[in-house]
Amino acid sequence: MSEGPKDGGPAFPLDTGSCHYQDGMSLRDYFAAAALPQSIQHIREAIERGVSPKTSNDVPEAAARLAYQMADAMLAHRDGDMPWCGRCQCYHHETAEHVR
Repeated sequence: MSEGPKDGGPAFPLDTGSCHYQDGMSLRDYFAAAALPQSIQHIREAIERGVSPKTSNDVPEAAARLAYQMADAMLAHRDGDMPWCGRCQCYHHETAEHVR
């Protein structure tokens, strides 16, 4: 059974000096939040070109999915888990589609 994507650990851990330790958001969530504006722009451009998403109801889901794909790529690259692709000159999972 898959354990799911690595989350990179806490983005902003806080040691309160007592027995209470606060993790805050995961690094994966932080990276996804940072990638979200670019994801939304990418989706807008895809709509203008007549590419998916099919309806405006699909936009939030598509933008969130893309933001987390970007976050996962950043974490994998950070951990050295992503292979370099000579075809599209980028780092990505071997199962990822070439988008260029």
